[in-house]
Amino acid sequence: MFPKNAGYEYSNTRMCLAKVDEEGCLSFVCGTTGLKSRDTYLECEQLDAGDYFLFTEVDWIANTKEKNCNITCYGPTCLMFEDVTESRDKGEFIKEILIKMACDA
Repeated sequence: MFPKNAGYEYSNTRMCLAKVDEEGCLSFVCGTTGLKSRDTYLECEQLDAGDYFLFTEVDWIANTKEKNCNITCYGPTCLMFEDVTESRDKGEFIKEILIKMACDA
């Protein structure tokens, strides 16, 4: 993270949080749409215990040299992040979330 007065231009970032039910199906919890901000974040009042997927996508600006994205969590309990990039297809993840949201609407 660069100092706010450094003039660094941040890349567009999207995030989506989904809860995994007992059958492995996903339900949308919260998300953001394209933010070019130093601190892109999701704020959840209270989450039930369980497994969640956090989908994060960055549209890197062409001349970006360092392409690193840090993900952290703040809250009263311990949690573990696990990279599931290889086990869950991005397109299928988004499709499942959108279908679930449409059915719940």
